[in-house]
Amino acid sequence: MVCWRRVARCPPLRRQAALRRRPSVRYLEDLKNPEVAEWFKGQNASTRSVLARISGRDALLARIRELDHSTPARLSYAGIIPGGRYFYVKMLPTGPVGKLYVRDGLDGKERRLLDPAKYPAPEGSHNAINYVSPSMDGKLVAVGVSPGGSEDSVIRTFEVETDKEFPETIDRGWWGYPSWMPDNHSSLFTRMQKLEPGQPPTDRELNTRTPVLLRVDYAGGHGLGSTKEQVEEEMADDWRFLFWQFGVDGFQPGNGR
Repeated sequence: MVCWRRVARCPPLRRQAALRRRPSVRYLEDLKNPEVAEWFKGQNASTRSVLARISGRDALLARIRELDHSTPARLSYAGIIPGGRYFYVKMLPTGPVGKLYVRDGLDGKERRLLDPAKYPAPEGSHNAINYVSPSMDGKLVAVGVSPGGSEDSVIRTFEVETDKEFPETIDRGWWGYPSWMPDNHSSLFTRMQKLEPGQPPTDRELNTRTPVLLRVDYAGGHGLGSTKEQVEEEMADDWRFLFWQFGVDGFQPGNGR
């Protein structure tokens, strides 16, 4: 149990006042505030001092680690595309984070597609894969990678056959999880708003109802097999469908379009 009242900025509570109104603790989200950071450090030190005095803790911890390392690998994501292509994130017992693998069929050769450790990370931290979203034909895959367990993902897109990573990235993809369109080279995702200086971190979740469209440009060499004309025709169908779903005038049944 956390005692919020131990923070200096939180005034002492009296019983009647507590019944009428609870104090705001939103300032505890400001980890750049030295007072808040010091309070969290104090709570951590206090908790660890209590845990260290528990009898048998070292033996219990050793047994937990033994059991944890007895598993050959852990799968945190597994997706199967029609046709038998498998995508999965696998973490070895000795590894700090999972890596993205792909194989064609259960008996196919396993191939590593992404190791998040290849990207820069804050000192003393590491990158992690938050979500994986392959296109419906399995030729492209979008991956959310975030530093330090922040879940503030950067969306990266890969061409599976060639292991090619497209240079364009999308930041602020906090659980943006792209949803691929039927053309297999366009996807919709959610992107958090950009925070201005002094704006609280919680504001990033505001104004995120409008989905963003990502298109992989085949005419620029991104993709496999489709021509620019085919992409444009498929995009027109996708947008017409969206406009119909949103009730846009001129794109409803009976309008002849």
